[in-house]
Amino acid sequence: MSTINGNRYDFTDVQLMTPGGVLTGVKSISYSHEAPIEDTHDNKGKVDGAIRKNYKASGSMELPRAEGDALRSALGAGYMRVPFSIVCAYANDGGAVTVDTLNEVVITKEDGGGSQENEVTAKFEFRIKELLPAGVSAIK
Repeated sequence: MSTINGNRYDFTDVQLMTPGGVLTGVKSISYSHEAPIEDTHDNKGKVDGAIRKNYKASGSMELPRAEGDALRSALGAGYMRVPFSIVCAYANDGGAVTVDTLNEVVITKEDGGGSQENEVTAKFEFRIKELLPAGVSAIK
């Protein structure tokens, strides 16, 4: 059972959709996105408007070491430059299933020295080109 954004659900299914095939086994995954707005000021220092900054989405995940090795192999040489997608489905008993899609994920950092519950793990940080929480785009 995976942890998604720090929450445990009665049902979870996290699939890494790589060029080398679909991988599972993610222990935990967290992701977020933002579309910040910055105030603009007049020559007297008063706020007179706002400008939109660039959309950013990122996340991290932890896998058993063997699954981390499988991810690297599935992405192949240059794996930190190869985009893939992640599909996270989750629900509590009796509730509707929510599906979040992370499109064009690219690994930006790897830490292979983790240990959780006596199991060696691999940790990856990633950039997301587009995050679709419950299938809805945050920007047009």
